[in-house]
Amino acid sequence: MGTKKTGVFISEQRKLKHMTQKELAQKLNVTDKAVSKWERGIGYPEVTTIPLLAEFLGVTASEIISGGPAESSYYQGNVQHTSSSDNIASNVKKDMEHLAGKKALHAKDVAIMAFSAALLVGAFVSILCNYIMSKKFDWSVYVLGGAVTAWIITVPLLRFTKYQYIFSMIGLSITIVPLLLLIEYLGQAKNWVIPFALPIIILSLASLWIFVLLLTFTKMKLIKLVALALVLYGVVDNLVIHQFVGQYLKLSSAAQSNPSSAIVAIICGFLALSLFSVTVFFKKHT
Repeated sequence: MGTKKTGVFISEQRKLKHMTQKELAQKLNVTDKAVSKWERGIGYPEVTTIPLLAEFLGVTASEIISGGPAESSYYQGNVQHTSSSDNIASNVKKDMEHLAGKKALHAKDVAIMAFSAALLVGAFVSILCNYIMSKKFDWSVYVLGGAVTAWIITVPLLRFTKYQYIFSMIGLSITIVPLLLLIEYLGQAKNWVIPFALPIIILSLASLWIFVLLLTFTKMKLIKLVALALVLYGVVDNLVIHQFVGQYLKLSSAAQSNPSSAIVAIICGFLALSLFSVTVFFKKHT
């Protein structure tokens, strides 16, 4: 049994009753487009609609569900008689799940197309304005590069239901350095991406990868993941990057000893410890 079989059956019975799709839709208080989808096998009547639909078509609800006259099967002797109802119900459930999956996939495709169109329009408008104002392409290239990067990072989150964060991280890891190199190439400041930005990116991506891998492949509770993120980003990355920036820019010892970074690290560490304590407390009392 499938939605197409059910659709063909509904269409046949409707025509036998000399009804148009619109007339049947009016009787059921639905749209003629809904009836059309049922008959084409790309939609399925609501469970509450099936009895009324069966009444108007002069058939049984089981026939609507099975897509034709329901065949009963039984065993002779002392074995209890059975029918195909269980199989019908099981098939209906599978079909409904399949339709729900198709609808979800369609919604994702629509979201991706809308997002892609928005980025494309934004990039096109930026390029057009850039050329009209200065007769060249300079700052609009930043917008184009950012749009491409955003698309590569975001689409996996919209498209996939499994490992979407992994695919998004792969996109981020691949595109972040080329985007910064583009900014360096177009900007006035040179030779800062590889010696300065790259070490910071590697450290930040490493922490982010740890977080994403744990989120994807473990059953660690969200509160623990948040605590871990505070430790990784607020303590480790914060202190290491602060030290690296100070040495790279050759700041004075007074500038390097700015307490703001240490204060942030202490606050994040305290919050992480508090979250871990909360999880331990509830674990002991549940």
